[in-house]
Amino acid sequence: MYKAVTGASTVSSYEDHLDPHHINRFLYGRFVLAMADANQTLSYEQGMCESMELTGALTALRDVIVPTITRDWTVFANTSGGFGVRVKTASGSGVTIADGKRALVECDGTNVVRVTADV
Repeated sequence: MYKAVTGASTVSSYEDHLDPHHINRFLYGRFVLAMADANQTLSYEQGMCESMELTGALTALRDVIVPTITRDWTVFANTSGGFGVRVKTASGSGVTIADGKRALVECDGTNVVRVTADV
């Protein structure tokens, strides 16, 4: 939605009132992220994908920090080491997905919760 700002007889500018989170909410895609045995923060573009595959040999539980948006993801923890991967926001709580497992998770804009068990 745009708002037209007008002068006495002409349009002087437009204000963009579109919510970029709403527009991009329906983007689909998949990406693979090499964990590099470290915590990783997703970009907004990665966060807009519906599916993520996380890879790497981990020596500790590692966090994947997702954007604070209302969204669900299918996560494949294609990792090894026996620690799994925790999907969370920067300041909220999250869920751990075991090595070699997949799960559907959902973010409410603050916390990430499990929708399905690991499969």
